[in-house]
Amino acid sequence: MYRINIMLNNNHLILLDFDGTIMKTDEFNWECYNIVLNKYKLEISFSDFLNCISNSHLDTYFTNLGLTNEKIIAIRKEKYDLMLEHIKECKSIRFIKGMEKFIEFIDENNIPHCVVTNTSIKPILMYREHFPLLNKLKNWITREDYELPKPNSECFELAVKKFGENKIVIGFEDSWVGYQALKGVTDKINIICEEGNNKRFEGEKVKIIKNYDMIL
Repeated sequence: MYRINIMLNNNHLILLDFDGTIMKTDEFNWECYNIVLNKYKLEISFSDFLNCISNSHLDTYFTNLGLTNEKIIAIRKEKYDLMLEHIKECKSIRFIKGMEKFIEFIDENNIPHCVVTNTSIKPILMYREHFPLLNKLKNWITREDYELPKPNSECFELAVKKFGENKIVIGFEDSWVGYQALKGVTDKINIICEEGNNKRFEGEKVKIIKNYDMIL
């Protein structure tokens, strides 16, 4: 097991997931989805939502509800449009503890990095506008930049190719699907779990950390 309190420098490439790894966004996204789903007389429980984003994909859940691909696309579009307004009154979105300091460290020390997310560019731009500190993270790969979503490693492979070939890759994720994608490019993996140890990762070559105060 590698030590997490290494001295980060330009020989490293930091790969960061976004939702749940940089910011706590699950309640916000769940609320927005249910507002839209209610129009179709449907809903998703918070526990089912968390299970989907951690272990599979929401499209699979929606398909199992009997929704067509066209309706799923329409729901996602309505949800994204709603996010633009709902974010102004939502109080549940926040940075993971210590992340603001970590972003400042990356920026001030020019540490090679990339945010690699399954989230599309439209909501990412919304988050960056609402939380300007995110713009200090200069490199982003969003869902439009690659073909196969996590747990496929394509997105992380692209990040390494663009920003960190021949560097020591250190990854940060919070979900099982993200971990499956990340371990295709590095074995130096940190799993963010604010509530403590996650039994799903027992026996895996990962470091469980509650927050970013454990890093710097």
